[in-house]
Amino acid sequence: MSTEQADQRRGGVLRGNALWWIALAAGLLLRLWFLQHPMPSDDDTDVYADLARNLFHHGVYGISDGASIDSTLIRLPGYPVFLGLIFSLFGAGNFKAVLLAQIGFDLLGCWLIASFVRDQVSERAGTVAIFLAALCPFRAAYSTIALTECLSVFAVSLGLWSAGRVLQAQASGHADRRALLFASLAMAMAMLLRPDGALVAVAVTAAIVWYAWRERRPLEGLKTALLCGLLALLPLAPWALRNWRTFHVVQPLAPRRVNDPGEYVTYGFYRWMSTWSVDYVSTGNVF
Repeated sequence: MSTEQADQRRGGVLRGNALWWIALAAGLLLRLWFLQHPMPSDDDTDVYADLARNLFHHGVYGISDGASIDSTLIRLPGYPVFLGLIFSLFGAGNFKAVLLAQIGFDLLGCWLIASFVRDQVSERAGTVAIFLAALCPFRAAYSTIALTECLSVFAVSLGLWSAGRVLQAQASGHADRRALLFASLAMAMAMLLRPDGALVAVAVTAAIVWYAWRERRPLEGLKTALLCGLLALLPLAPWALRNWRTFHVVQPLAPRRVNDPGEYVTYGFYRWMSTWSVDYVSTGNVF
């Protein structure tokens, strides 16, 4: 590459980086606007906060019931632990600090998505991706409400980015251990936040095996996928062990019907609602 071509390429990269910073700055302004115009609070926020408070103050993962605390497994521990850490650092009940931290994670997730697209497609595609991610109003809105969605989207973003690095290294016959650890972290984080986070683990491990098979390295891909999956499952082990010791049930994630063992479940109501409910509004107004 000639000096002139190198200078042109360097200038293009710098302009691309400048556009990325503009996208992130615009995304930050959008999220701060949502922070100043908050959406209605959600009942689940109170549940997560109660779980965090009881876990960090009383050492019991449970829901307050008057003067007592009832142990529960209806919610995975990822988000309550996140809330508890923020409250410990910035004061009990400081949801503004929680939302600001979520905004930071969300913008980092935008960068991860753009970096993944840039590596897999092109510099221009990465620039388009970061604008789409940073200025998506739905994603921005969820970063300013104390629910699991924001961190779950970040876990997916981290999973994409790290899986891309793992596959690139695998294609060249090398192992990117740092990317492998990040992929395992993303999978574990997704599963500790929401039960459907297990789909991140399925997608990442399946991709590793599939691309290795296409490159005629099936055994190498299988070994990488198994190692990644086992590392991701390790953080779930204490939660599953706790549920077995407390409730004598095998529950590595969270129950589908959000019920504790032995609690009455209105299966008839679920079946009735599934015959007509097709929109999110019905979930909020009826369910």
